[in-house]
Amino acid sequence: MPTAKRRRDSGGECKNQHFNEVEWEALNERLCKQLRGFYPDMTAVADPAFDHPADSWVYNLITEAESAISMMLWLRKGLTNEELKAERKDLLNTLNKADNCLSKLSHDLDIMFGVDADVLDSRDKIRELVPYIEAAETAINRLQRAKKLADARHDAAVEMAIRVGRILNRSGITMPATEDTPSENTPEAIQILKSIGDEFGLVLEPLTWRDTIIEAKKSAPDIK
Repeated sequence: MPTAKRRRDSGGECKNQHFNEVEWEALNERLCKQLRGFYPDMTAVADPAFDHPADSWVYNLITEAESAISMMLWLRKGLTNEELKAERKDLLNTLNKADNCLSKLSHDLDIMFGVDADVLDSRDKIRELVPYIEAAETAINRLQRAKKLADARHDAAVEMAIRVGRILNRSGITMPATEDTPSENTPEAIQILKSIGDEFGLVLEPLTWRDTIIEAKKSAPDIK
């Protein structure tokens, strides 16, 4: 079965590294089975040279969803300030321990390294590096707060709703999501978003997807 094309960065690597190629094909097959029935014109006849229009439609949904999720999480690939502080602290502690170990290195072990190993020079290089690592704490404290993963996931869900929503609109499927949308009658758009989101790890409840659509429509008024 043909699969949706994966978005790649400038080096040719897939931006979304959550799935290997086998897993990606399996994801496509699962979503095709789940979403094919939502295609508005199931009376369409497949051209022997191409996929059935319903399959192509699903692949477009998957491609746009992956693109949205990958982009937003890719933008969050940097560390939060708290993570930077923790990494800096761990590095500083590790180097200080290394300095101490090298300073106390026994002669018996030292001679086992061979004549080319200059232990004291390596220790001095560590000592030269330590002040820069200590000073980095001030630089980190001046940084604006980076987005947490939860915020990035929220942004990814909104972007996915926008991109998928536009494809659905072109297919005649609307995105009816208001605060008074009945929770017992889940609209097709929300079912589609939830099915795709679940596969990509954006596991949200239908009501959360409803609120996500409301936010998406504010950001992209062209979505109906």
